[in-house]
Amino acid sequence: MTSRMPPAGPGRPLLRVVRGRPGPDELAAATVALLAVLRTRPAPPGAAHPHRPAPAGPSPYTPGTRYRAPGAWTARHRFTHHD
Repeated sequence: MTSRMPPAGPGRPLLRVVRGRPGPDELAAATVALLAVLRTRPAPPGAAHPHRPAPAGPSPYTPGTRYRAPGAWTARHRFTHHD
């Protein structure tokens, strides 16, 4: 709270930020309020944790096997002629 602001009370705002001239106390209070709101947001349906993405599924590749490109990437059948 700055010296030019009256103390908060009934009918008076707890936080008042004048555009272009926020004081250190006002910036700190706004930051804390914003972080508190972001922290209490509910997780989207099906999310494992609100701040963590869902775990990845199992990999389709196994160690020791040769990588084989998907069919759209292969040129194996591209130049064959079907008479």
